[in-house]
Parts: sequence; C-alpha cells; structure tokens
Amino acid sequence: MRNLSVGATLSMLLIIGMLLWGPLSQSAVAQPGITVGFALDGSGLVSSAEQAEALGNYLESQLSIPVKVHNFTAEENLYDGLIHLHEVDAAWLSKGFLNEVPAEDFSPLATNLDHSPECLPGEFVARQGLNAVLLQQLRAALLGMHENSSGRLLLSGLGTSRFFSPGQGPVIAESQVATESPLSQQDNSSLAQSAVESRALVSTAQGRVKTTEPENHELAPMAENPARRSDQTLSPSTTVSNDALVAEPVAAAIEELAETAVEQASDKEIAASPAAESDRKEQIVLVADYLAYSSEDDSYEARGDVILRQKGVELKSGELLWQAVTQDVAAKGNVQLNDDGTEVSGESMQYNMATGQGQVRDGRMFVHQGNFHISGEQIEKRSQADYYVQHGSFTTCDGEVPDWKFSASEVDVTLEGYARAKHVWFHINDVPVLYTPYMAFPVKSERESGFLTPSFGYSNYKGAMASLSWYQVIDRNMDATIYLDYLSELGLGKGLEYRYALAHQNNGKALYYNVTGLKGNPNLYYLKWGHRGNLAGGWRLMADAEYADDQLFFEEFGESSADYNRDKTVSTIMLQRNWQKLNLVGYSRYIKDLEGDTDETLQRLPELGFSVARYRLGNTPLYAGLESYATHFYRKQGEDGERLFLKPSVSAVFKPGSWLEVVPQVALYQRLYNVDDKDNEQAVPEFSLGLATHLEKDFAVDRWGIQRIQHSVEPKVVYTYVPEVSQDDLPLFDLYDRNELQNDISYALVNRLTARSTAADGSRIYREIFNLRLSQNYNIDEAKNNRSGENRPFSDVRVELDVQPTRKISLHAESLVPVYGNSLLRTLTIGASARDNAGNSVNVDYSYKNVDFYAVATDYLKVQLDTSLLKPVYARFEERYDFRDKRELEKLVGLEYRSKCWSILLSYRNRYRENEQDDQEVMVTFVLAGIGMNQGFGSGF
Repeated sequence: MRNLSVGATLSMLLIIGMLLWGPLSQSAVAQPGITVGFALDGSGLVSSAEQAEALGNYLESQLSIPVKVHNFTAEENLYDGLIHLHEVDAAWLSKGFLNEVPAEDFSPLATNLDHSPECLPGEFVARQGLNAVLLQQLRAALLGMHENSSGRLLLSGLGTSRFFSPGQGPVIAESQVATESPLSQQDNSSLAQSAVESRALVSTAQGRVKTTEPENHELAPMAENPARRSDQTLSPSTTVSNDALVAEPVAAAIEELAETAVEQASDKEIAASPAAESDRKEQIVLVADYLAYSSEDDSYEARGDVILRQKGVELKSGELLWQAVTQDVAAKGNVQLNDDGTEVSGESMQYNMATGQGQVRDGRMFVHQGNFHISGEQIEKRSQADYYVQHGSFTTCDGEVPDWKFSASEVDVTLEGYARAKHVWFHINDVPVLYTPYMAFPVKSERESGFLTPSFGYSNYKGAMASLSWYQVIDRNMDATIYLDYLSELGLGKGLEYRYALAHQNNGKALYYNVTGLKGNPNLYYLKWGHRGNLAGGWRLMADAEYADDQLFFEEFGESSADYNRDKTVSTIMLQRNWQKLNLVGYSRYIKDLEGDTDETLQRLPELGFSVARYRLGNTPLYAGLESYATHFYRKQGEDGERLFLKPSVSAVFKPGSWLEVVPQVALYQRLYNVDDKDNEQAVPEFSLGLATHLEKDFAVDRWGIQRIQHSVEPKVVYTYVPEVSQDDLPLFDLYDRNELQNDISYALVNRLTARSTAADGSRIYREIFNLRLSQNYNIDEAKNNRSGENRPFSDVRVELDVQPTRKISLHAESLVPVYGNSLLRTLTIGASARDNAGNSVNVDYSYKNVDFYAVATDYLKVQLDTSLLKPVYARFEERYDFRDKRELEKLVGLEYRSKCWSILLSYRNRYRENEQDDQEVMVTFVLAGIGMNQGFGSGF
C-alpha cells in the first residue's frame, strides 16, 4: 500500500493514541495498576464489598502500585471478566468452580488450605499474559500476608490463617514414639547365648517401623507363656521400634529355653537366629510350632507353620532347615516365597536368604502386577528379577485350568522386562491349538514395545482384511505405532503415528498413512499433525494440519460419518503472544479442495492479527478496544492480494441505578487493499447502544443434593446503525470485505437457573442446570423502505436451550422459528446424552433444515447406545437415519465379551453408498490380557 488517505491516516493516529493512552502506557517502568476481582455470591474469599476493598488496599500497600477492586454478582461473570474481557487481572475462584474450567486459562497464585465454614477453599488466579514481574510480586504479597500484623488481622477477618502456593501446604512434623524393652543377659546355655546374640542382631536396626495393618502372626508373647505365639495384635497406625517387636519375645524365651533340652519339642516356640556381624542390620525372624538348634553346624530345624522373614522376604513351609552361617534354606511341604510382589510356591525349595537365589520343584510363580501366572517342573530364581522355568506355562488367567495359556520347553523371565520362551504351544482350555518355535512377551507394569493384538475382517468393498500394529516406546515422553493393513480388494496400507510430550506442555501427535493400490485402485496418502505448547518468551504454538491427496481416502477409510463426505482438508498453524491486554497472533491456513480446483482456492498465507482487549481509559467511564488483521490472500488462479483490516472502538458504561446498564459504542471499519498492484480503501462507521439488566432471586431447595437454586432473568436490547456505503469496487475475499446497511434493533431474553451444592470437602459447587435464550432482530430500514419487497422487518426467532439437571444428563437444542409463512421451523438441532457409572450411555443428535429455506434440506438422526447390562458382554449400537429419503445411512453393532484375562470384539457395519451396493463390513479382534493392547468400541471398552 503506497499512500494512505486522510481517513486511513486519521484511523492510524486514533489507534496510536489509544495505545499510548492505554495498554502501551502500562509498562513495567510506569508500574500500572492492577485490578483484582471477587464474586459476592457466597462462593468467594470475601463476603462483602468492604472486605474486598480492604484486601485491595493491603495489596496496594505491599505492591506500591494502584490496586483496583471489581466485584461481580456471580463467579461465572467474574471468570468471564478475567479470561475473556480482561476486566480484572487476578481473581479469587472457589475450588468447585475451578474444577469445571480449563486449568490452562489462568496462572495459579495462592490457595487457602485451612478455612472457616464461611470461607470455602479456593485459589487466587491470574489471567494469562500478566506481566511476569508483576505476577511474581503479587504472589509474594499474598504468600507473605501472615508475616505482618496488618496481614494477619486481615486474614483473620477472611477466615483463614495464611495462603500457600497451589499444590503445596504446611509441613507437619510427625512424631515417632518408640518403646524400649531391656533384654536380660543370660549365659546358662549355648541356646541362651544364641538368643542374646539374636537380640543384639535385631536391636542394631535403629529405624522405626510403622504398621498400618496388624500382622497375621505376631511376635509379642502372652504374659502367661512367653514361649507361645501371641494372640495380641498391634493396633493400626501404631508406631513401634524394632526392639519392641522382636527383642521382648527373644528375652522372654531365654528363661524357658535355657531349662529345656535342645531337642525337646515346645509348643509355638519362637527364636531369632544369629548371623555374621556385618549382616546384623538385616534382621531375621524365624517362627515355628517346633524348633531345634544344633550348635555343631549352627543350624535350625523348624516344623509346623514355619515362617522365616528377612528384609521384606517371607518364606512359609511345613518343614525347614536353616544354616545360619551361610543363610541357606531347605524347605518342603507347601512352600511359599513372597518377595516384593512376586510369589513362588511349590512342594520343595532350596533358597539362600543372603543372595536371593534358589530353585523350587513343581513350582508356581505369580506376579501381582499384570496378574501373570507361570508354572513349571522347576523354577530357578537366578537374581532379584531373573527366573528360569523348565517345561512350564504362562497365562494371565486365574484357575487350575485357565481359559488360555502358552506352554514352553523353557522360559527366561525378567521382571519389568520380557519373558522369552522356546518351543511354544498356545492352549485354549488346556487344548493345544497353535505352535511357534519362539515367543517373547512383556512382564512389565510400564508400557513396553511389542506387537498389538491383530484384527481380522471382511468387507464386500475392501475384501478380506487383516491389521497388524507394532507399538514402539521411544522414550519416557514419546512413542510411536506402526500400522500394516492388508485389504485384498483395495491395497496395502502402511502407517506411522508418532506421539510426544515435551517440556513446557508441548504435546502433539503426527500421522502418516499410505495405501498402495491393488487391482487397479489408485495409491492414496494422508497426513495429519496436531500440536499445542508453549515456546520461549511467552509465545504459544498451536497447529492442526491435515492433508489428503484424494476424496476417495475419506470414502474408504473415514472413521465416522463426518469423514465420508469430506470435500476439503484444512491446515492451520497459529503463533500467539499476550502482553496483558495486548494480543498478537500469527496465523496461516491452507485448504485442499477435494472436489474442485485447489489452484482457485483462496489461502491465508499468512495473516497477522493484533488486538487490544477492551480496557478502561483512566478513571472515566470510557473503554477502548481494537481488532486488526493484516492478511495476505494467495491463490494460483484468480484475484489475490493483501488487506489491512482495522476496527478501533470506543464505548462507555453507565449504570444509572443498581439495575440498569447502558453501553453506547462507536466503531470504525477501516479496510485497505493492495490488489493487482492497485491500492484501495474503505471506511465505514458503526454506532450502537446497548441496554441490559440482571434480575435474580435465590430459592432454598435442599433436594437431590442441591441446597439452593438461583433464578436470573437477563433482558438485553441493542440498537445498531451502519450507514449505506457503496463497496462494489472493493475486492471480495471474505465477509470482512462488506459492511451492509444496518439499522435494526436486536433484543434477547435469557432465563438461567444455577444450582449450588456442597462437595465432599465442604467447598461449594455451582452448576448451570437450565438456560433458555430467546432473541430476534427488527429491521427498521425494512419497515420504512420495504427494500426486499416483502415488508418483513422481523427476523426469525432464535431459540437456544441448555438443560443439565445432573452432571451425567444434558440436553442442547437450537432452532430458528420463522414469523412469516406457514413453516413451523426453519432449522432445528438437538443433542442429548445420558450416562451412568456402570458403562451405560445414550447419545442422540438430530438435525433439520427446512426445504423451503435451504437448497439442500436435512432431516437426519444419529443414535449411539452403549450398555453393560449384559455383562460380561458389552454392546454398542449406532445408527444414522435420513427421514427425508427414508433410509438408513449407516448402522453399527458392536459386541465385546470381556473376561478377566481375555476378550473378543465383534463388529458389524452397514454403510449406504449412493448408486452402489451397501458396504457391509465385519471385524473380529481377539485380545489376550498382557499380550498387546486394543481399544474396544468407544469409551469404557
């Protein structure tokens, strides 16, 4: 654009003046004031305007900058003023309300953990884009309130003792109480001496042990017979020392055991064995019905309900021989070894308590994480995580005869790794049905690379179908899936999906899918990339890119009804930065026309947007705002060029009385073009006057978990005038290029019901359960001049309804009702859903467009039903029906039988194809728990 006209120059000067007076003057050097908002509806930190003002004055004294207070009648209005209108920079929102809004909308400042019944839990939050230095100063002022007398006095009036950083809280020191039990020393026999040594062994452990559940077998003896097992139990959450648990039984046993022969049987005797001095911190406890000690080889023989414990390892058996010096154990008779979530059992076992190595005959192994069952003629534990199994089997099913299992000649198992098996048979109910010479499967609680469960099916258009996928873990924050699909009548599909979660909340995924056509079918490919994240310097990057080379791809591989008739793909990328009330956006959009010629499609490459959220001009009732876009329109064929769109606006807010709000506004639509090396411009003013009020009343309910309901009535009237200006010589790229004559009145009436309930933590929860909005326009120019020739100044009545009686039931409806003619409706859309906690849900969507008003009429219904009433069979039913043509567009029936260790999914789909035979498709997927993963029919499957 070579030269600016007088009008354009004045517009630019006006914008520069607004910025210098407003946002740009609010630099860090000038230390502008901030505005803090509160809701005076009983949900906030303050209960009155006086408290809010007092808190604002305190913050002003701490920050040494002006702090204004803006009070709102409801948290919804406060949230809107914080996030959308930027009327406030920081606000206090209740916990219940914060749970209902996106966390990324704001920055947390401080929270209250202790509070009175009047002061509900909540958080101080700041809007995104607030100056970082100012944000830190405000946070510091709030967190330090309890450190000075004026702040403590104010906190006391607010019903809290102090503020904490969100996610943190006061550190409470937990006192530990220990009871010490002296052990009498005796030297009457070698057995007594060994008991003394055992006492010394266990008492060297200085740490305290906290028990949350009573042990099944306690070591504290009964007073009448110290040598017996105790029937006493430790109360939950009791803190005791190791000495109290072990030293007393050993000391009490000395007196009686010193007087008896070593080989004499004693009912429920208890002993603890000595070990090398270097191992004394690893206390060992042996409990049995019968105990005998041999001083010759320093060994213990135990019989009857034997329990041997050391460092979280517990061994149970009927009989046991323990070599104290080498710590070798030979056990037989229903042997069970429990070690850190892994259980090994068998008829006999050789085990070393020091090395953790051993072997068991006719053994079984159970890994709690993943419900893995492994059995074999011999199971050898080679290290803490490594096992070797001879002639064994593997399954994730419970029971003596599992639903399925793999048997192998030998299996090497590494916990949190893989189990690798040789000469493997797959069994169904103990019947071998499939052989493979080698197999590896994960024995991990974390995600692991490997094949996912394959799927098989048949379609009368795609032919026989087989799908195989490989899941690859790349790093803790990224993974990928490789797809291979065989479609006998279409081709071979190959795909790669990559997912990542990087620093600064940079998350996204990319997909590439290619189809090599068979039997004369074309090659197809598809690309998609989605990204959300924060960059350095406060910038935010968002991308939604999609590209398909042919419409046929969506017809054949579309996943929903919205894909089948896609006529274009749209790729957008946006870079955004906020500075308080200033917003800068870089935006690009590329459209691939799948039906027409992309060369004639207008692209935005790129567009730069700069806006100023409405802000107050000093202490006046005036507000100013700006909306502007600089766009480069590009296409290979047809008119393209550049356009600068400017819309500065000045408004005022007057409140004559407590019930009426009057908002006059003046705006200027300024457009400047550079098309075919020719400059052009146009300026069109807009004048409007808005009147609004808000009437509300609270009602006590105390039913259905709701304490109170607030009914609000919100009428609003806006007059808008845009003069008639010829714009025929301007390019026409989009709707911003035309400002038609407007001389009308729009009016709306909103009825709103808001329910208040109480959460389990005592915080208040607000939910809008009913919202009905009626709106209409009256065209004054049409009434006076009858430009249409039909003299119809009234527009259709727009009806919008939202109902949500519970969190799991919702209804949305929107309609245009004509006031002229005989038609009842112009358009109608309805969306309804209901669900429960058992996996049952129903979703209904209906769309209608009257043929009298639209070239393409619509009368369409979509129903989706999920049910678990037939558990363990889960079912889904979907149908799309066209009432206008009286035919089914698509039907899906899905069934999943879900066992604990396996499931089978069966789906049938019938899709209507115009002028062709319906596409019927059947898919089957068999899922083994622990062997790959697969998603069923929708959420919850």
